[in-house]
Amino acid sequence: MNTRYDCVMSKRVALYLRVSTTEQTVENQQRELEAVADRHGWNVVAIFTDAGISGTKGRDKRPGYDRLCRGITRRERAMIVERVKAGLSRARAQGKRLGRRPVCAEVVERIRESLATGAGILKTAKALGVGTGTVHKVRRSMAAVAV
Repeated sequence: MNTRYDCVMSKRVALYLRVSTTEQTVENQQRELEAVADRHGWNVVAIFTDAGISGTKGRDKRPGYDRLCRGITRRERAMIVERVKAGLSRARAQGKRLGRRPVCAEVVERIRESLATGAGILKTAKALGVGTGTVHKVRRSMAAVAV
């Protein structure tokens, strides 16, 4: 009987091995953890070790643990970026308009009139309740038409 999990790829795992003293070795930990991975069908993609370093030390004194944490952070960030891009792509495919709504033609005309009378960017933006970026955009379009 096939289940929906039969076609799933094997999990990718990283091993973190640590011993507190230099007289100890990580070999036994590695052998045991690799056996666990084999039993579960997991694919070991990286092994991080800290030998002779106490577990009470911070990440800055445990280079193997620090590399593991950085790798996890990179992977999580990549997954978030991927999900956001997929969501934006799906929204576009559904015909949704993304971004800020455009300013209505009436407000654009009022911005043009204000700028034409010599009012500054800040004064115009404040008077009409729009951002300075919007006023700059209208001003650039006015300059392009004048050329």
